[in-house]
Amino acid sequence: MGKRSRARRPPGPRPPREPRPDRSQPGREKGLGRLPAARRVLALYLGAATVVALVALLGIALIGGTAGPFLVFAVVAGASGLVYWRAQRALVGLGLSDEDRLLQTMAAGLLLISSLLALVSVLATSLS
Repeated sequence: MGKRSRARRPPGPRPPREPRPDRSQPGREKGLGRLPAARRVLALYLGAATVVALVALLGIALIGGTAGPFLVFAVVAGASGLVYWRAQRALVGLGLSDEDRLLQTMAAGLLLISSLLALVSVLATSLS
């Protein structure tokens, strides 16, 4: 394989590469910086809701004992309330499109489902 790749390359020095654009220019933001303000807030909202849902699933699966589900429910309910409250405060005054409202509904639904799952685990533990 090494001989073939060398054989295909034309002999002689390589032409100089073009310089890379300077990434510190003010017009080139990285990551979420290039998104509109509403989308940036909604992306963080959906990401935080996903983290809360993962904490709920992992907490239910990994924390044993009779107090484990109660602890998971308390953490998930508190985190869900905090994430929801912060996102709603950040979205005040921003014009949301239909796609933005869909993302907002998905994130709120994910928080609700993870809280309900933690509540069901509490009820299953206390009733058994």
